[in-house]
Amino acid sequence: MGTVGCITHKLDFAHLWAVFRERGIGDDEEALIFWTRRNLKPVAKAVSLFMPKLWVMIWTRGAYERETDPELRSRPGTEADMVPIISWKPGVMN
Repeated sequence: MGTVGCITHKLDFAHLWAVFRERGIGDDEEALIFWTRRNLKPVAKAVSLFMPKLWVMIWTRGAYERETDPELRSRPGTEADMVPIISWKPGVMN
């Protein structure tokens, strides 16, 4: 399934480029991309219109299901399941 969106900040573009063009995503991995203004630091919230808003992470395959299914989330898992493999988070986010 494809996704189409308008990327308006150069740092958001650079992070997506790093994930999909430079590093790539393995067969046992998936990319999770969060668009948010809530996680901006207080100083950045005042000018949020001009701030990057994408937090891009690569997780092991199945992370989305683990995070969104309450039954799977309550099961004990390894610590490796709880953290992304790699993350591109703008410095203006908490």
